[in-house]
Amino acid sequence: MPPDKDQPHASAGWYPDPNGSGGHRYWDGHTWTGYRAAPAPPRPALDDGRHTLLVRYLVICLGLLAVLLALMIYAACSVGDTSMVVPAAVDLPGSTLCEQVILAK
Repeated sequence: MPPDKDQPHASAGWYPDPNGSGGHRYWDGHTWTGYRAAPAPPRPALDDGRHTLLVRYLVICLGLLAVLLALMIYAACSVGDTSMVVPAAVDLPGSTLCEQVILAK
């Protein structure tokens, strides 16, 4: 709480400069001192890399979406294609499923 005329013994600390400089001035608990802090420099525009990171993220997501869409279209177009169908397994006692598929070819 900055000191004012109603509270002559406010706690010591940095308060906004009563002269209106925009900076701060040190109150020692009884009077204003000669210690002053300049106003903070203006903040730069929000381009600290977050914008670039967001753009990269969106580009990657759109690229993955395009790949997924292409795979879905390919799968839909090859529904009637039987060239990729695995032949029925031959049931041989004591053989694994992989061996059965190989023997069926």
